[in-house]
Order: sequence, then C-alpha cells, then structure tokens
Amino acid sequence: MTSVCRALILVGCIVLPLHALAFGWGPGVTGCGPIDTSYAVYAGGDFKVDRGVAINGVSVEDDDFSGENGLGTDGSVESADVDVPALVPGDFPANASTSKIDEDDSPLNGASEVFVEEIDVDRNSSFTFTGEGPFHISSLKVDSGSTINFSAGTYFFNQLDIKRNTQLNFAPKVRLHVGEEFKIESGVSLNGGGAPENLLMFLHEDATFESDRNTVISSVIVGVDNDKVKLGSGVSFTGLILAEGEVELGRNMQLNLSPAQSIAIGNETTCDESAESAVDHFVVLHDNNGINCVAEAISIAVVDASGDPILDYTDEVTITTQSGKGSFSLAEGSGMLDDGSVNDGIASYMFDSDDEGTVSVLLSYPEGPATLDVDVFLSSDATLRDDDSEASLVFSPSGFTLTRSELPNPPPATINDPLSDQTAGASFEVHIAAYGQSPTDPVCGVIEAYDGDQSLAIWMDYANPSSGTIVATIDGQGIAPDEASATSQTVTFTEGQASVTGKYKDVGQIQFELKDDSIRGATSPFVVRPADFRITEVTDSLGVANPGATSVTGTGFVTAGELFRVAVEVQDAEGDRTPNYGNETPAEGINIVSANLLIPAGGVNGSLNDGALSNSNAFSAIAPAGTFRNTALSWDELGVIQLQASVGDGNYLGSGPVTGSVSGNVGRFTPANFVLANSALSGACGNSTYMSQPALGVSYQVEARGAGNNVLKNYDVGLLGAANVAALNLVVENNNEGVNRSARLTLGSSSWVAGIRSLNTSIASFSRAGSPDGPFNSLRLGVQITDPVDGLGIAAADMNATTANDCSLLGSCNAAALLGSTSVVYGRLEVLNAFGPETEALNVGLQVSAYAASGGFFTYPLDSCSSYLGLSASLGNYQEGLPAVSVIGPASPISFTGGKSAAGNGLLLSSPGATNTGSVDITYDAPSWLEYDWNGTGDADPVGTAMFGQYRGHDKVIYWREVY
Repeated sequence: MTSVCRALILVGCIVLPLHALAFGWGPGVTGCGPIDTSYAVYAGGDFKVDRGVAINGVSVEDDDFSGENGLGTDGSVESADVDVPALVPGDFPANASTSKIDEDDSPLNGASEVFVEEIDVDRNSSFTFTGEGPFHISSLKVDSGSTINFSAGTYFFNQLDIKRNTQLNFAPKVRLHVGEEFKIESGVSLNGGGAPENLLMFLHEDATFESDRNTVISSVIVGVDNDKVKLGSGVSFTGLILAEGEVELGRNMQLNLSPAQSIAIGNETTCDESAESAVDHFVVLHDNNGINCVAEAISIAVVDASGDPILDYTDEVTITTQSGKGSFSLAEGSGMLDDGSVNDGIASYMFDSDDEGTVSVLLSYPEGPATLDVDVFLSSDATLRDDDSEASLVFSPSGFTLTRSELPNPPPATINDPLSDQTAGASFEVHIAAYGQSPTDPVCGVIEAYDGDQSLAIWMDYANPSSGTIVATIDGQGIAPDEASATSQTVTFTEGQASVTGKYKDVGQIQFELKDDSIRGATSPFVVRPADFRITEVTDSLGVANPGATSVTGTGFVTAGELFRVAVEVQDAEGDRTPNYGNETPAEGINIVSANLLIPAGGVNGSLNDGALSNSNAFSAIAPAGTFRNTALSWDELGVIQLQASVGDGNYLGSGPVTGSVSGNVGRFTPANFVLANSALSGACGNSTYMSQPALGVSYQVEARGAGNNVLKNYDVGLLGAANVAALNLVVENNNEGVNRSARLTLGSSSWVAGIRSLNTSIASFSRAGSPDGPFNSLRLGVQITDPVDGLGIAAADMNATTANDCSLLGSCNAAALLGSTSVVYGRLEVLNAFGPETEALNVGLQVSAYAASGGFFTYPLDSCSSYLGLSASLGNYQEGLPAVSVIGPASPISFTGGKSAAGNGLLLSSPGATNTGSVDITYDAPSWLEYDWNGTGDADPVGTAMFGQYRGHDKVIYWREVY
C-alpha cells in the first residue's frame, strides 16, 4: 500500500490501510482467503498413500511421505509449501446448550441462530435442516440407514458420528465447521453426486475427519492446525483436500477432480460469506484538524456490528461535509469516486471488492464554516450511516504538522513522513512545524515567522483502548489525557520548526494533540506496541515450579499432554508492565509456542514438529495489570523446550507481529505411560507348537504415549540413548500356575523407534527342558516394562507370571498379556517296526508323539502339519544276509494325519526279491524338536527295523506289523 498524505495534521499523513491502525483488524480476518487448488490433495503433516490409490484413473505411488506434500491430478506427489488460508471464525464458537432432540423434532428451523447440544437420529429415519442458521450442534449421531438433509447455510458441529449406509444430502452452499471429530462408517454417501463446492468442510484445530471403507464423498476439505484426514479403502472421493495436518489415503480408493471442478473450488474462500449481508454501519476517521490550503485525508470503513471490516463490500456510499462546501478526490481505493459539482461538499464512491472495505479520500476545503461533521451513508438507503464516533473536523488557515524528520523548506508538494508505529517505553523523535497561511504570508507552507520559545498545550487521546492509566511524555514531561486538563510547556521553534522527544510506557493506539493561542494540530492515531512478552512463571497444575531440566534424565516436570500453567507479563522496553494490554477493542490476546526443542537433540518439537501447544491462547488477565496466566496449556511430546509468547493474532492493532523473549528450559516432559497397543500369539499348527520348534508366532507393539494417548516420537533410542529408554521383557506362564518360564523363550530383538517398540516374528520358540515336561496347553506371554528414568511400568497390566493368584484383584499385576494363548508340547517322531514278505515293497509307518502330564508319550492327534519324505530316511545295519534295499517313497512330502503317517503310505522300502530275507534299520532325519534321547546319550534321530521274509503268513494277509 502507498502512503497518502495531507500536509497539515500532526502526523503528516495517514498510511493505508487505515482500518488496520484504527481498529486493530488483524490477520485472523485478513488471513482468510481463496482455497488453493494447486493440488488435489495437500498435506502439511505426514501423507500416507496405500496401494491401489488412483486419481482421475491414474495410479498414485504408495508410500509414507513426510510433511508438506501435494498430490497433483496427474498422479504425481511432490514436495510443496502451500499456505492454507485461515478459517473465519478462527476459534470454534462455544455452545453451552443442554437441549437434546431426535428425528421427531425434524425439521430444525434455522431462520435465526440455533444452539442444540445433541441430535440423535434413530435407524432408518430422516432429519432435515431448514434455513441458513448458523446452526451450533455439539453432537450429531445418526444411526444406520438414515437420511439427513442440509439446507444452504453455516453449521458448527463439535462431533458427527454417522453410521453405515446413511445418506447425507447437501444443498448449495453448505459451510460445515468441525470442532473435534467427523466420523462416517462404511457405505455412507456424503454429498454423493453433488458438486464438491456445495460442501465446504472446515476442520478446526486438532479436528479429524475419518471415513470407513466404500463411502462416496464429494466435498472440499480444509484443515487449519487439524489432526488428520483419513479415507478408508475403496472410498470414492470427488473434490479437494487442503490440510495442515496429516492425510491418509486407504487402499484402492479413487480420487476425482476435473478442471471445471478445480476452477469452481478456486472461487470459494474460507472467509465468512455472510459478511456482506451483515453491514452495520460506516466509520469515518480523520485527525480532527484541517488546514484550508491543504487537502485533508479522511478514511471511510464499512464494518459489521462487531466493528470488523466487510472485506468484499461493493455498494455505493454518499460522502458529505453537510456544509455545502468542499471538494472530494480519491486518495487510495480501487473503486470510482464521483465529486459531482465542484465545491458543493458532496461526492459518491462505489466500493470495489479490492478495497477490502476501506477507502481514503481527500477533502479540499478552502472556505466555508470552520467546523464540519463529515457524514457517510448508503446511497440507496440513507438510514445506513456512519456512527459519528469521530470528533468534528475543524478547519483553520494554519496549524501544526508532526513528522518523523525535519521538513525541508520549501516543503514537498506531498508530505509523506508520518510517525511510525512505536514501542512502549522507547523514546522517539517528533518534528513539529507551524504550517499553512498567516496574515503576513499568504503562501501555504512552513510559517517561518513562528520562532523562539512557544508555550504549547499538549495532550493525548486514547484511541484504542479509549482510556488508560499511563500518559505519554513529551521531553520527559507527562502530558494530559485530554484537552481540558492540558497544561502548557515550552517548545523552542527555529523558523517555524521544532523537535521534541516522545515516550509512552503503555500500549495501544493513541493520538497527540497540541495548540497555542491561535493554531492547533493533531496526529492521526498511531500504534504503540509491546516490547516484550516475558514469561515470568511456569508451574504444574498444582503450582509446583518447573525444574528446568538440562538432560534426558533430568527431573520430570509434567507428562506429555498434561496441563501446566504459565504467567506472562506484557512489558515495555524498560521492563515495566503495560497495563492497557488486553483492553483494546477487539481485545488483543496472547499466544504461546514451544520456540525450541532443546532435549532430545534432533527430536520433534511437538507431534507435528511445529512447536504448537494446546490451548495456547487461553490466557486470562490477572493482577497486577499487564499480567496474564494460562492454566490449561499442554505440550504433547517428550523432552525439554523453551517457550515464547507473542501477540495472540500475530498482528498488534494492525502494526504487525510482536514476539517476546525466549524462556529458560521448561521440562522435562515425561511419558504418561507405556501401552501394549496390539499383540498376537499363534502356534505352528493350529494353536499348537512343539517345544524348541522355531515356529511360534509372536507379535507386539508397545507405545510410549502422552496423556493425550498420542505416541511420543521423541521416545527413541537414537535420541535418548540405550541406557535411558525402557527395557522390554516377555514373561511366560502356563494356566496361571505362578511359574515364569521366560528363560525358555527365544525370539528376535526390538528397540524403541519414534515412540514404538515392536516385533512381529513367526520363528520364536519355547525351548525344551533337560527332560520331557508339559504339556503347557494354556501358555500366555506378557510384556513387562522396566523404565530406568521415570519408573513407569506397562499400562493396563493384567498378568503376573510369578503368582497363581488373581493379580488384578491383589493389585500385583506387572505385565500386560499378549492377545490369546497357545499350547506347547514336548514331541518326538517315531519310526515304527515293520514286517513283510521279501517279494513285496514294505510300508514302514511313522508317528509323532507328545509327552503327557502323567508321564510317557502318546500319539499326538493335533499334528496334521508335520510332514515326512522318503529322502529323509536312511538304511543301515543289515542283518541275516539281507541284500541292499532302498527307500523308494514317498517322493514328495506327505503331512501326518492325526499324528500318524497316512494309512498304507508311510516310508516305502523296495523288495529284496524272493529268498532274500533279513532286517535293516531305518533312521529318519527328524527336525531337532522331534528328536529324543532314546539311549540316554542325548537327543538323536528315531530308528525303526524293517524285517523281510520272517513270516510267510496267509495269502490273504497283505503285511504284518509288530505292535508294542
């Protein structure tokens, strides 16, 4: 913006946009804007794409991408930095309603603002909203098979829970704000078949949107500081996602975004579109004093009932001096000004949307009544007028100007050297010039005859806030807060110009005015900003002081996500409090962030690595004035940080950001608990496994979590060191017998990575003891945590492997059991003796046996998984002259059935031929877990004997076998 000046006010010119100075309209409003359509999906946080995802029929690479990535309509994913526009309103509105309604209360009329705590729609029912609202609904619960109809308007839902096969229909245009969670189950149609721009879904801070599989969605989703957008497998999504949080696209989902849809979406904004219809009045601003020979700058703003600007205003207004004198010209604006007749005191201006609700005009007023009330009204409706909050505009032949530097003489045609925004408690130079025309000098300019010591009455006006307890000083002398109490002080002029030093030890928007016996002048309001937001106190919720840890093992402060308290003083440049902070209209607030992560080095500064704290702007004023406290802060990660406070909306009364000094060490923030997030236990065959068989399935995922149940990414062995992370052990117990058999368990190792310690193996084993034991038919595994720093154990412990009692009842549980149980048995494989004629091939049976609790072995009927193969058998120890035979089958592995080899299909030995009798030993190469100590010399393979020709038998008997 350029600066538009007029010569004879104290500041020297008004710098546009003036509304930012006069009313403190900050980026909470100006930060809203058009929806960026550069990408079909933009994720400021992690971007997860599962297999089979496609956009416009083009496949998308499946991967876990880091933050700040965009998905184009051509299927490419690239690093991107997209500004997500702010939402309006920025803070989700409060809803204190306790009313509850259901489908019998349909339709819900939104002809005016509506507040409801809960809407509960029963299965296969319908509910309809009518009118534009806005609707404030804390909870919308819709059971399966129902239909919900939304009229055009604005909706604020904290939570939406939509069950399967429900249809949600939206009229153009619906603006749906989500405060916490929007969850839809499978088969739901969300604006299915409708244009995506008909449903603008806005996710506020920490809000989530989650869709289950096979839903149909047509929408534009915009998330500001949101948590996650998650779309399940098979979802059909038409539209655009623009989110600062995480985005997850499920398997085989389809995205669609046509060029026409992209253009239509790009015409939508996150601004409050009801603003144009909410015009309440106009505001006129000037410095109260004008000089006849210089054009006076006047600002005109269009505002709503809260004093906020109507950014897209495009109507015509009439401007009048109400004196019948004066001419208007355009100083700055994109619209059209029509002055009509010269010097008649009336003009019209047609606003343009680029004006953002504010325009500056110049009034030339060489003659006419000295005192004016400049008035503005809507040309088509004179009842919509300015609020007359400004004082009268008084013209005179001469006056004072105030500039940042001394005016050259002769002065330039346009004086553009205003007082800049100042810092509370800091001195600044002010140059004063007597300016205009005098009886002895009719030329408009510096009045050089105004010389020597002059007695001037100087005072200040509180513009915003409208009052205060501290007054500014000029040359070290306190000035009055109004004209009536102003006292004179001497200012020395040299040829019409002087210099004084100002200081204001408070904050806000103020104005200087001065006069002598005949001339006067005044500045337009200028902003004095805080110098520092100093953090003076950090405690836990009970008031215990922050220990300020300096290492990964330092004293704990609060758990990650647990509430703590911070006090902040808003100070001037000399370290004194500024009592007017927070009294502005609208009131300025305080926001606080984690400015730096000190410990662990290389970790993340909060779960989104953005330094954000929950409830970061929930500060309230406390005594003494200028002090503020927040009792609801939380930081959701582990470590030690430094805090930094700043002006709440990032723009103090339109003068820009003000950031405070960085605090000392805050923390250590500790884990809240260790949670067994998921687990499984499975056997090698059904739910059974042999001892020492490396086929036991074991999986677990243990997570270090904060108080908000989030995974702590900083809990990482690479960041904290092996000695400073929790050890994980598995305990093993059978049927709550009170004996920990963990020494017999063998499985792979795991370590802490980004807050997770996990293992998924199918080759774990439970070893044999020195002698057969078992069976253990209800073997359970449990996770046990030993935390060397904070002494935490596993959460939700439900197992104690060393006691046979109910540990939950006794409160002695120290492990969390893995899901399920399994059976382990001591097994062995046996080769059965076989007998048969020498003229035929001989079938030799096999069986697997298990040790019984009563002692001895029994055929194990649960084994239908182990197999045998002819190549694993070998022959030896031929007796009685038996010639060599061979194992001729089976050629391919055959599984046992109920623990036995298939009937008639065991190991097959070749026939030695007629008259070739005798025996041979068969040794089978069994897996180690099926070997056995047959001879007291250690585990060995099983051996059986095959005998040929020992007994001719009857012709109707095929073969004989000895049974033991």
